[in-house]
Amino acid sequence: MLDDFFTLLNDFFNPLDAALARALWNIDSQIPQEVLLAAALLSLNLSRGNVALNLNTLSFRHFFPSPKKLPQTLENAILALKDFDFRNQSAVFFVEKKEDWENLPPKPLLYWKGKLYLWRYFLAERKVEENILKRLKTLKKECNNLILNKLFENEEQKNACATAFKENFSVITGGPGTGKTYTVARLLALLLSENPHLKIALAAPTGKAAQRLKESIERSVNDLKKDFPHLDLSSLNPSTLHRLLGVTPTGFKHNAAYPLDLDVLIVDEASMVDLLLFESLLKALTPHTKLVLLGDKNQLASVDAGCLLGEICNAPILNSNITLLKRSRRFKENTGIAEFSHLINEGKSTGLENLFNGEYEDLNLIQTPKEFETLMNDFYQNNILLPPEKTENEASFTLYAQKIIERNLKLQVLCALRNGEFGVKGFNQTIENIQKKFTVSRGNSLFFEQCPVMMNENRVHLGLSNGDLGVALSFWIHNEWKTRFVFSSNPRWFSPMRLENCVEKMFALTIHKAQGSEFEHVIVVLPPKLLPILTRELLYTGATRAQKKLTLYIPEEAQPFDLLKKIVNNRLNRQGALFEPF
Repeated sequence: MLDDFFTLLNDFFNPLDAALARALWNIDSQIPQEVLLAAALLSLNLSRGNVALNLNTLSFRHFFPSPKKLPQTLENAILALKDFDFRNQSAVFFVEKKEDWENLPPKPLLYWKGKLYLWRYFLAERKVEENILKRLKTLKKECNNLILNKLFENEEQKNACATAFKENFSVITGGPGTGKTYTVARLLALLLSENPHLKIALAAPTGKAAQRLKESIERSVNDLKKDFPHLDLSSLNPSTLHRLLGVTPTGFKHNAAYPLDLDVLIVDEASMVDLLLFESLLKALTPHTKLVLLGDKNQLASVDAGCLLGEICNAPILNSNITLLKRSRRFKENTGIAEFSHLINEGKSTGLENLFNGEYEDLNLIQTPKEFETLMNDFYQNNILLPPEKTENEASFTLYAQKIIERNLKLQVLCALRNGEFGVKGFNQTIENIQKKFTVSRGNSLFFEQCPVMMNENRVHLGLSNGDLGVALSFWIHNEWKTRFVFSSNPRWFSPMRLENCVEKMFALTIHKAQGSEFEHVIVVLPPKLLPILTRELLYTGATRAQKKLTLYIPEEAQPFDLLKKIVNNRLNRQGALFEPF
């Protein structure tokens, strides 16, 4: 009987999920199959970004959405877990009140208010709550309103700056172009004007996001020279959170015993931070460190478990510490992109079809490969850039490289999926074939002339980060054409050997990879059928990468607006309980 149960787990679950169930059984062979099944489902749920398993809303189609026929025994067993009593189970700690879990030895699993956790994740949620609530009690210092009025015309931005100045924990959230980093640059100017010796750090979840934060801060500082002539933020070099904390084989260098020596920490793209990383960050901060989170709460959540920014912004106890910036300067209020993004956020799926009736020049819908190829052909035809001759100097090649990178920022294809006909892999080949028709052939490299590339690993010593976009170009060296890479984040030229195995061709990006980026024209590619990954947050994130024009590519076999309605109504609903009262 038990062998049949584990065979079932091996057939329908990931190896890691089945392994957790077997590990619990190895500890105690008397554990009921219901607990083992719940553990496997919990592990599967974690891999999909959920901190816990909500037993009250269990649905076998949530875990197995494909039409593949499931054994009736498995379907029944999953549904029966709603009524299973998890009390008095050797592997489960049953929590009814706060005192039940404090200072007691952990068990692998924990049950609380209809949710099943791995102990580690339950503890992380409670520690994050505890740390943030302690920060709310620190001594507050009001900002000078005269200076604030001089720095800000926008009332929302002024309030955000005042809150962050006063509080030891604050969040500034808003969509693209609402001025989050603009506000923070002025916050830093105010803080440094009062104490020039403050120790400040800027960080983000990824190297690419950290680089963009640096660029945004630098642009904002130039506008502040009049009011703060001595302001110098050039020494602030944003890093990834992992680099800031110091990764070691056993965890992080900085922790509660060896905290970061900081007075102020600004974290950008906070929606991408997962629960366990944020817990580690809070552990590494002293109580007096001012922590300011920036991000768009409506964007995609982190790849790993948790929906941190969204849950923090929805916590009533933190209302006075959170400022929502609503006015975007990226889109004019009467543009199609602005209206489309607004309807997605509001969940108003019935009005989407009217936006694509030709009234808005910045919105477009295509449905066939021929339409897509025509669009791409027109783009490259109208943006041909001929490379320098071999006799020209290095400056000519550098200028040429900059023009190619600028051209690539004009149009970007974003896919909801990585694999398959409508994923990045399928579209990479299609776009490559089109682009090759408009470039000269030089050298014998895998990376042809003007081929767009992306870093897939960090190379800190070279100033390159995972996700950095660049281009492959030919350089005349030692009487032959040699391929070199150049990136927008670093004007230096790099040989393929120096970046071996950490650069890949990238004509299309996943929407996840494009977070924090922006392009003039974005083509968002959606598959013909609704999948669990196709959520309101994904569509919003993809659409708001576009500055001037948004094209949706929805295959002709789909009913495009029926699909869009389903996506808008399919909210990302990660299971957890951050700031949920006992």
